Amino acid sequence: MDIEGRLAALRKEFPGWTIEASTMPFSPYRAVRDGDDKAAILGAGSYGALRRLLHEADEVVCAQALLALRTALAKRGAEALLHGVSVVTRSRTRVQRTIGARRGRFTWHDGTDLGPISDVDAVADEILQQLELKR
Repeated sequence: MDIEGRLAALRKEFPGWTIEASTMPFSPYRAVRDGDDKAAILGAGSYGALRRLLHEADEVVCAQALLALRTALAKRGAEALLHGVSVVTRSRTRVQRTIGARRGRFTWHDGTDLGPISDVDAVADEILQQLELKR
């Protein structure tokens, strides 16, 4: 696959990032994430190195979002525990459910999408409704 094709694949895999070839000889691959106070610029010497950096950045952002989601669920009265890289909660009938985050999205353990990590409150409300905990 050519360089532009590889960069296009990264753009699809990592939404929210502007990914492009750079004119900097020491880091010919670059990714930029803009937004609020969370702007980030990543530079790498190879496609593989940039993909690893993007993956690591995604893990950090998703971990922060899961912590915020756990807090939002607890504030709404739901049982919610942060367990590794997921949030564990229970339905009205006490069935345990697990929530993860990846590539900017919250999902149930089976991969069903719950919404963007940028909208924690809306996702928390959706979870409560799906677990039949919403009053």
